[in-house]
Amino acid sequence: MAKATTIKEALSRWEEKTGQKPSDAKEIKLYAQIPPIEKMDASLSTLGNCELKMNNSSSSQIMREAFPVYKLH
Repeated sequence: MAKATTIKEALSRWEEKTGQKPSDAKEIKLYAQIPPIEKMDASLSTLGNCELKMNNSSSSQIMREAFPVYKLH
């Protein structure tokens, strides 16, 4: 079984695909990662301009508790 994708790896893939720096982006979509992302990590702290958007209210609550500095919509 393949190990999970890390946030750092997913951000690196996103940067390669878009040509943008994640630290400058306002929106980053990291869905459909193969293998999937299983947990959040400290790499999210590099996304100072980004707004996290969650579709599930329970996920939003978890994110608010884990990462209170982010703006959640």
